[in-house]
Amino acid sequence: MTALSTFEREGLAPAARETARAWRISRFEGFAEAETAWRLFEAKAATHVFQTFDWLSTWQRTAGDAHGVEPVLMRVEDVAGHVFMLLPFGLAREGGFKKIVWLGGDTADYLGPLVATDWEARLGTKSFAALWQEIRTALPTHDLVALTKQPAMLPAPDGTEIRNPFVSLDVTLHPSGTHMTRLSADWDAYYKSKRSSSTRKRDRNRRNALSRQGELAFETPQTAADIDASLDALFEQKNAFFAACGISSFLKKPGHTDFYREMAKAHGASGLVDVCHLRVGDEIAATNWGAKFRGRYYYVLGGFTTSPLAKQSPGSLFLLDLMERTAREGEAMLFDFSIGDEAYKNDWCELHEPLYDLRAPGSLTGLLALLPMRFAAKAKRTIKQTPALWALAQKLRRLRG
Repeated sequence: MTALSTFEREGLAPAARETARAWRISRFEGFAEAETAWRLFEAKAATHVFQTFDWLSTWQRTAGDAHGVEPVLMRVEDVAGHVFMLLPFGLAREGGFKKIVWLGGDTADYLGPLVATDWEARLGTKSFAALWQEIRTALPTHDLVALTKQPAMLPAPDGTEIRNPFVSLDVTLHPSGTHMTRLSADWDAYYKSKRSSSTRKRDRNRRNALSRQGELAFETPQTAADIDASLDALFEQKNAFFAACGISSFLKKPGHTDFYREMAKAHGASGLVDVCHLRVGDEIAATNWGAKFRGRYYYVLGGFTTSPLAKQSPGSLFLLDLMERTAREGEAMLFDFSIGDEAYKNDWCELHEPLYDLRAPGSLTGLLALLPMRFAAKAKRTIKQTPALWALAQKLRRLRG
């Protein structure tokens, strides 16, 4: 491990030495070196499933390496030598820029650090802004810091939420927010509280009509071959949906489908990853790739058929089945629809949270690029958060698709 904190360097001014004594910053050489310390810290840290060692090490082997992202895995210790932050950065090269990003990319709906639940107490009288300046000094040469999709709060192992230190910096709102609902063990009562009697009747009619097309089965594949078949259907359905909407599918980027396959096969048995689908007769009509972590179900990827079965909304019916199963199991009572402001989420979600982006220059080139990036992000958020503008944008995008 390479120690990088300025408190170990010579020649600092007294004020700088005083600031540096509050922490020690070091960098792991790679995931193999970081694994033991990461897993130990992860078990007691506040973080999302997307920052677990299993998630990010798999992402790096697949999508990260395929896109030439270099891991920059930083660890911050207090004066007593106890870890209180683990920062899974990456150095990405894009459009001639070198960018510091969070690892996880498109596969992670929330990006950010792993932090001790008492990280603020560990800083004492020092500020996170001062620590961030030390971290910036320790990072490899870069043109831009682009730490996006960050939540304000991070879930702790005991169910509480801990403030994300990076949101205290000069952040801006991400174009999209996140959406969640708290399930109830009494599914019937929860369902009635969210859906009107006429809507519940429509759901029943659709299910009956769908069952006339073939036997309905909620299936969770177990073998590698069956998992692949379910994921093949998911990727095909998702790519077709993106194409119809005029959106470039991130699943077609190198390494991304490899990531989902590897995670499903390695972590399905433990329950960390949940792959399931709705079969109607011989056809897989709706699909799901989700994750479970600390009482939260992450609805990561869902798809539905474009065949004639689509008339009966198998995707919506399958989502009902998925939420009911999750509620009745009682292991994950927070159902997280995650990033994206799709209208259907408002039917279910009483919890809505913004996400934040941190962008800062690391060179003159980065500074010149920063203003148009911020303007574009602000314009995108304005469009997405203005119903009339967003409806028009979606219509134009569909026409293009």
